[in-house]
Formats: sequence, structure tokens, C-alpha cells
Amino acid sequence: MLDLRTGVFLLCFSPGVLVSIDLKFQYLEGDKFQFKGQSEQSVWANGTRIQTNNNDFQTAYAVIGVDRGEAHLTTQTLFRTVRKGIHTASQAAESLQSEFSVDELGHFTVCDATRPVMRSIPTFPGHALVEKQTWSAPATEVVELSRMGIFSQNRRPLPPVNLAFPVNYTYQGTVSRDGKVLEVIDLEFTVSYRTAYSKDQFRIYPVLITETTHQQLYFNNALGVEDSHAEANTLILVLSNGDLYEFQGTSRTELASLVLSDRPVPAENAAMTRPQEPLSFEESGKNSRTEAEGTKMISLGRVSFLANSFRLLPDEALKLRAIAQVLREHPGDILVEGFTTDAGTQGQQKRLSEERAVSVGEFLLEIGARLPDQILYRGMGSRRPCVPNDSEENRERNRRVEITLLQD
Repeated sequence: MLDLRTGVFLLCFSPGVLVSIDLKFQYLEGDKFQFKGQSEQSVWANGTRIQTNNNDFQTAYAVIGVDRGEAHLTTQTLFRTVRKGIHTASQAAESLQSEFSVDELGHFTVCDATRPVMRSIPTFPGHALVEKQTWSAPATEVVELSRMGIFSQNRRPLPPVNLAFPVNYTYQGTVSRDGKVLEVIDLEFTVSYRTAYSKDQFRIYPVLITETTHQQLYFNNALGVEDSHAEANTLILVLSNGDLYEFQGTSRTELASLVLSDRPVPAENAAMTRPQEPLSFEESGKNSRTEAEGTKMISLGRVSFLANSFRLLPDEALKLRAIAQVLREHPGDILVEGFTTDAGTQGQQKRLSEERAVSVGEFLLEIGARLPDQILYRGMGSRRPCVPNDSEENRERNRRVEITLLQD
């Protein structure tokens, strides 16, 4: 078991107190956490914008083992991409998996040749930091050229390019957000790489690759995990035929759920330490239920609740915002159904299930995902449990609201 403990030190000076902090990841076998985010990217060719890419994505991490100071993690990332070009538009969904090991300071040991793409970011210095202190650490990135359509006319795919560069960090201090104490870190890097390809190998290839990235990271040092980050990135490719392509993008990623192994959890983080089921961005096309003639019901997602509560928790609100992105692209009525466990009387179960459905519906109205006459509510009480109510884990799964898209 890896016990990566956080040290907090007070350095006393006159007339005030200067606080320093030692930043470290804390991973134990069995930890699970999930991030969700959105990104936008514009693609420019020779000064003309030719395409925009919008992504919704989620990444689930699981710590499957810890050995000699390194935690071994597996990840699965689900992307849903909408591309709009000058003459074309398309949508796609894909799932990517990876494995890697990371130590308490963030140094990576990678098991796969291409995944994860960004490695050893962030990396902590291994000593206590004070506000505005800076440090630098090496990192790497894999640029998968074969995934770019501009190189599709090559007879064989271009190999991935491995970029190595220093990252410059600045510790900005502590903020309180959503009841959590978070450490704020700014990081930035610039890389320039000249390739060694030739026309004998490929018809079109990049001669020069440059990239500039700025990121602001919020780190929960009490739990030893990242809470969120926002990023702005520019990637420029100078091609062998003289064309210049520029990819300008922004993204934001937030921690949506967290399940920790046996370690103390601060009270302000208790709401985050509940299991979450992955949200699928894909419509399977099969009926989840048919309860009205001529109506097809496609399940969009599930929202969970604490026992005897209909209050919407912060991590569930994040899930609803992701669902709302799907809803905005698919007009029509939705059905919001609330459910409970088998605790209490039938009247109590029905009332609580209705309150849960209404709390979800009101949130969707508040963020503009639907109009009032487009939402149907139903309180199901303890009817139709998704799993038997024979354990606390199963009862937790049955405290839920399900959202379905009604299609005539």
C-alpha cells in the first residue's frame, strides 16, 4: 500500500505568517475517479479557418496496484466529437484505453506507445512551496499525426511524434471553491520540433511542429487528486508542400466522481466519494421501454442521490450539464423519473421519488436544456429497482433519477 502523506508547514516571520505546502498525489489500490470536460478547437489552413471541433469527453481512472512507490492506473476515455467544416459536418464517438504508472510527484512510466498523450503534467518539485514560487520539470507529449485528415493521402500512416520539453510552473496559493480548499498552479510550455521525414518516405509530412500551452490547475492536496483545470493551446504544423496549419483550442476538465480506498476523507469532500456510473454519449437506438404507443424512449443518463434526500449534489450537477449538451442537439420531450429504495411507506417513497424528479427537471430548466412544456415527470417510488435492495451498495444505485428522450 502506498501512503503518500501531505505535509503542511508554517514558516513564521515577523510581522506575519508565511504558509508553505508540499504538493503530492495520493493513490491507493482501489481508488477510482472520473473526469468530465469539454473542448473547442478551430483549424486554420494558410490563414483561413476551415473547421471547428467540439468535444465532450469523460475519462475514468482506476488504481489497480501500487508497487515500490508507483501507482499503476488504467484509464478509459470516451469522446463525442462534432466537426463542422467549410463544406462538411460530421459527428463521431470513440473510446480509448491506456495504462501507466505514476509516482507521488507525478512522474510517468508509460505502458502504451501512444496513450496517454500528455505525460508527467503536472509534476511537483518534492519540497514545500510558498505562494508565487516557481519550478520547472520535464514532460512529454505524443502527437498522433496519423489521426489528422491532412495526411490521409499518404500511402502509409505517419508515425507518432514524441515531443520532450520543460514545463514552467508557478504556485499561486490557495482558494476555497464549492466547499473545498484547492491549490492553484499555473503551468505553461512552448515546444518546437523539426522532423526528419523526407519525400521518399511520405507525400505530405510536417517539417516543423510548434506548440504553446497555458493551463491553470486546481489541485485538492487534502485528497491528493486534481480537481479541475482550464487550458488554452495552439499547435502549428508547417507542411512539406508549404501549407501552414494552425489548431487553436481551449478546454476545461472537472472531477465528476471519486471513490477512495481506506484513508481519512475531509468532511468537505464527502459528497464526492460515491460511485458513479459512466455516462454514455452514444444513442444505441434500442428501446429502453415502450410505455406509450408510437413512442420510443432512449435512456440518456442517471442521476444519483443520498439517502432520504432530493438535493442535487455538485457532482450530479456536472453530470446533468453533460446530459444537457446532448439534449440541446436532440429536440423533443423528455421523461424525468424518480426512484427510491424500499425503505419507508409507499406514500413516502412516491413523494420522495417525485421530489427527486422535480429537482432534476428544475435544474435542466434553469440551464436552458428544455422548456417547461417539454418535461414530463413521474415518481416511481421503489418500483422498478435497477438492482435488488439487498445491500447498501445496491440501495445507493436505486436512489436515482432516470432521464429518457421521447421520440415519436
